[in-house]
Amino acid sequence: MSCETVAIHLLRKAEERGVEDITQMKLHKLLYYVQGYHLALHGERAFPDRIKAYNHGPVASALYGVLRRRTTFMQVLSAAFLSTIYPQAAQATLPAKTEQILDSVMDKFAHYSALELRAMTHRESPWLAHCTSRTAETADGSEITVDELQDYFDVRLTEAYTEDVVRSALSLNEQDYIRVPEHVKDE
Repeated sequence: MSCETVAIHLLRKAEERGVEDITQMKLHKLLYYVQGYHLALHGERAFPDRIKAYNHGPVASALYGVLRRRTTFMQVLSAAFLSTIYPQAAQATLPAKTEQILDSVMDKFAHYSALELRAMTHRESPWLAHCTSRTAETADGSEITVDELQDYFDVRLTEAYTEDVVRSALSLNEQDYIRVPEHVKDE
């Protein structure tokens, strides 16, 4: 499946949810998160396109190359617009596991603005590894490798799982514990 297919599906999900601010910049950040979480959860890419470290954060390089000639980085995009550029991608379906990743990414990140997502990715090691300034504002334009993405998102998933376990444990009430009868304790 292509990056364009994933992008169109993300835009459709945004429209279904009433998210109206998916700019080119925001779309690229969402694609970065889809790719990272897909690698961490399934050990494979969601799409074959490379993610590169540009000054405004990670971008799907092939899609960026096409869109930058047709839109501005802050122009709001629609599934219909992308479908006119990529009609075959618009007809393609995604595997269920990829759809689940898209839903999770939308749940977790769609409420952030493009600039907030830019700031978030500028604090993450896959982009920082390609940073060329001490102010973390410029990047070298090279590929953020699959290994860099997978290593980072593996850790993020582990941290999220640990937080969930701790939160669950802290929310237990005394009545949630299993009572061990006295006669069993002594045996």
